[in-house]
Amino acid sequence: MDRGLNSKKKYKGLVVFDVDGVIFRNIFLISVARSTGLRNYIRILFLGWRYYTNGINFKALLDEGLKLIRDFDAQKALHIAEGIRRSSHIEQTMRILHERGYFISLISSGIPNYILSQLAREIGADHFSGLATGIKNGKIQVDQLKLRPKDEIVGELLLRLNLTWSDVASVVDDPNNLTLMKKSGFGVGFNPSRIIRTHADIVVDGYDMLEIIPHIVPENQLPEKISLRKQLLKRELYRKTIHFLGVPLPFLAYVHKPAVAAVLSAVILIYVFSEVTRTIGFHLPFISHITKRSERITETRGFIIGPVSLTAGILITLFAFSPEIYIPAILIVCISDSVSSLVGRKFGKLHLPFYDRTLEGSGAFYITSLAILLFFLPPRQALLTALVPTVMELVTPHYLDNLLIPIGTALFMKYVVL
Repeated sequence: MDRGLNSKKKYKGLVVFDVDGVIFRNIFLISVARSTGLRNYIRILFLGWRYYTNGINFKALLDEGLKLIRDFDAQKALHIAEGIRRSSHIEQTMRILHERGYFISLISSGIPNYILSQLAREIGADHFSGLATGIKNGKIQVDQLKLRPKDEIVGELLLRLNLTWSDVASVVDDPNNLTLMKKSGFGVGFNPSRIIRTHADIVVDGYDMLEIIPHIVPENQLPEKISLRKQLLKRELYRKTIHFLGVPLPFLAYVHKPAVAAVLSAVILIYVFSEVTRTIGFHLPFISHITKRSERITETRGFIIGPVSLTAGILITLFAFSPEIYIPAILIVCISDSVSSLVGRKFGKLHLPFYDRTLEGSGAFYITSLAILLFFLPPRQALLTALVPTVMELVTPHYLDNLLIPIGTALFMKYVVL
């Protein structure tokens, strides 16, 4: 259904948004199930898990969801939808797309049209299409409901807009959108399931809607504050803030090493479980949120190994070496690696031929490593030892440097310096 179609206007393109999991951070039918009791809630979650792991198809999942809203109070359903948390900066994203000449459509296979109508008005979408449910005596009616394929809906819309599939950018998350995304000129996987993650042109994890803009609108048409470079720097800053959280660990281990080891081992187990569920489309509270906010674009296709390698590197260093060695080695990977990455991302101009490193970043790594080592070694030895982690950071792939830097630094200190 159209809200803002101007037949005389020439649109630059069509941007199609799924709603559940994209505009809404949660799923509407799951939120309805939660309101009806724990049993229904657990059941729909289990069915969702089977759907994302290819245990059932979308029609079977939707049929169960429709049973929940049959004769459900329409006003209550609207209040539930209004209470679902949304991705951030939605209205700003819609405004930028409109200013650049894009037509915006919301298409959902699991949300009634009367709810989508209100949502489209609130966020400034031009078109919406959802479940053609009826309302009788204030209750939702779902009998004889026919579900139209999303690509069919978009195809009809393209004819009216005088656009082609190459002009379409789809922003989607779950397998039901695969056909739509494959036909689109550009597909954005937004916190996507495994199959969408595999086939998308770009993957955006996290709930900041502005992060899709630089992938749809040309960079030279965007202000600096929402440019891709700015967003990558923001993610790197968040990522390295997490690195800094490791600074107290060697000092705490000096007081009680078994307790620190137990915590780090638990972190690895929880994180691995979180990553396995995230890559198929399920997201654990807190852990998945942190991962999605800090991952790099190069890490969006699968399991992110960085936190595991960092934690493993710290654990091995703690148990294999004495405090005068493991303390500086761990501080270097937590501090120097973070400073190097941020300096390189912000100020790096002279790129080196190793894993996208910069001279400015490597210089910052050496200086901070030297500053740390001067607390533990004489100046001449510190000057030499600081070269070891600097060179390792320069020539080691991103997913291994967290593991190898503390271990390599500690080995050099034990067998060469001390």
